[in-house]
Amino acid sequence: MNKEKFFPAATIFFCAIFAILFYLIVYAPLQDELSAAQMKTRRLQTISRDLENFKKRNGDIEKFSARIESGLNDAQEYLPAESMQENFVAEIYRIADKNKILINSVQIGELQPVEKNSESEENLFKLSVKINFETDYISTIQFLREIINGSRLATLENFSLESAENILKGELELSIFNLAAKSE
Repeated sequence: MNKEKFFPAATIFFCAIFAILFYLIVYAPLQDELSAAQMKTRRLQTISRDLENFKKRNGDIEKFSARIESGLNDAQEYLPAESMQENFVAEIYRIADKNKILINSVQIGELQPVEKNSESEENLFKLSVKINFETDYISTIQFLREIINGSRLATLENFSLESAENILKGELELSIFNLAAKSE
């Protein structure tokens, strides 16, 4: 009789232990895996949707890649690996001729390293260029605008003008930049 009283309690106890073990060993890990799979699926769906939107905005991926490559090539010309000072001086003379400016002299300085601000492996160098010229006010403005907006990264370091009768005499100091220390 003692066994008959204890049997239902023991059965309930073993069923409860079995249910707890089943929950801890089988059910909970499967739920965690299922949640992780659902999150991964949502992430992949978001990436897929973003890719489709990207394709809609930019058209054919190969054409987009060609546009990006062209932009990188343009940037490389804007900040070339070599100073190409002859090309820059020739461009200055072309711009001066176009704007009716008389260039008296062009002096090229030494190639100097620029301090690094980032962790880039590329070394940035600058080359100073001094230009003495004679012109009028409007031509000076157009000349400066074309140089600064030209094909090379150039910054205006110093600028001075003197008035001599109907002509302005000016001195302009520019810096052009490049990525490597190859001097020409």
